[in-house]
Amino acid sequence: MEGKGSVAIYGASRALDVQDLEHLEEEQNVLNRFQSPDQAVVLPYDQESEQSRPLNVFLLGVAETGTMVKTLTRARRHPKRHINFYVSEPQTSLLARHILLFYVACSDNLAHLSYTERAELYLELYGCLFLRQKTHEWLRSKINDLIRIVTDAQGPLGVHMNFNALRFRERDDIEFVFKFWKSTSAFQLDKLWEFRLKRFYRTQYDSRENAIDWDYHMKLRDNSKYIHKSEFLAWRLTGIAFDQRDAPHIFTNRTLATVDAVRDPTKGTTATKWGYFGDVATGPWVAWGTDSENKDLLKTANDQPTHTAAEIAQHNVQASLAELHTGRPDRMDGTAIPLPSFLVHFLPCEPARALAKLAAVPVDVAVIGMSLAHRTPDVVPFLDRTKGTLLVETAKWVMDLNKDQKGTYLEKIVDMVQASATTHAAPVHLHKRHQRKVWETSGKWAKVGSQWDYLVFTAGESVTEDGSENALAAAVAAVDLDADTTGR
Repeated sequence: MEGKGSVAIYGASRALDVQDLEHLEEEQNVLNRFQSPDQAVVLPYDQESEQSRPLNVFLLGVAETGTMVKTLTRARRHPKRHINFYVSEPQTSLLARHILLFYVACSDNLAHLSYTERAELYLELYGCLFLRQKTHEWLRSKINDLIRIVTDAQGPLGVHMNFNALRFRERDDIEFVFKFWKSTSAFQLDKLWEFRLKRFYRTQYDSRENAIDWDYHMKLRDNSKYIHKSEFLAWRLTGIAFDQRDAPHIFTNRTLATVDAVRDPTKGTTATKWGYFGDVATGPWVAWGTDSENKDLLKTANDQPTHTAAEIAQHNVQASLAELHTGRPDRMDGTAIPLPSFLVHFLPCEPARALAKLAAVPVDVAVIGMSLAHRTPDVVPFLDRTKGTLLVETAKWVMDLNKDQKGTYLEKIVDMVQASATTHAAPVHLHKRHQRKVWETSGKWAKVGSQWDYLVFTAGESVTEDGSENALAAAVAAVDLDADTTGR
């Protein structure tokens, strides 16, 4: 898939709070929880004593730090418990990006920055092909701090990150990635972006603005009306998704660089090279810029959104950082409070070795990215058999696929999970909200292929909303009965 790329560098679905799966598809209104900045709000985190067993979250190939940040940010909305994040990515450059973005979100060393500046820094590193001079200089100045987190467990985040599951070679690889970010050697990201665009548009490259207009209206707008055509066009052409303060973006954002096997057509050999192998089709707004707890940002006028996806993302990240450090998303100048209790365990890049490290860990929530969705059957046996939840990223935002292909992808995921569930100590079922939709479409997956960001499976007995039999099984049975009747 030329548009999606061979290496995911950010999420292809919304960032989520894994402790609030009831609002998985849509954010609730923040006013329902935080009525007034002056009103004292007592959250469950303040009321309850810490639970004995921690919350264990496994993220496989998600490539999205936002899910961990949002879960941590909103931890005080739930009963107090320690959170363990177990993270595995296909390559160490993605682990390095997690460390960097966690540093921006959580480190006390950035306390001198306002939450607005901090959110701008986060988003610029997260999704802009080029950086402002200020951001470029800040990144270079923090490389040694990032290295010490990995090598010596030092700094504000050293106590919150565990690298014991990695081999020394893998830790050295992460250190090498950090040094690559600081290197002054030539790295022409603009040329790499242009090369990817030519591969993506092919014969339409010379008329790519018309192709972008078609993709926006016929593919992207069905998923979210909050991404403006102007920002989508600008990102497709330049790679700049978050244009901060109208400042020039002239320095290469090396944090978007990954490695992949590249074939030399002149020599006929294949070698691993640094390059840009990520997304050039959808854009980096999906995780933070397509929904919000502040419903004023989602208003429309004349059927057009009043705020861009970049503005929504800026507000969401800013509110998350404020809530993380002050306890409220609308408190921008309050006294900082201690972070919730958490630990990020970095696992090996090979899925088999990563899963072996989870042998003694009952996984409460597992989130699997689309790039490693084929490893879903291997994750099922590690779910907590009484209340484990499995989330698999869908192809909703992948513009290389049509609705039939997206539906086929969902169907294959369900088939794999059901087949692997036979070896699990407890049954694993498709979530009731998905069952109902599949039943309403008579089992036609193509009609639901673009409805959800995640497929949700739960371990334990399946119970539908009306207490009836498994709705998915009923839908399949209905389809089989119709086919049989037509045949007779």
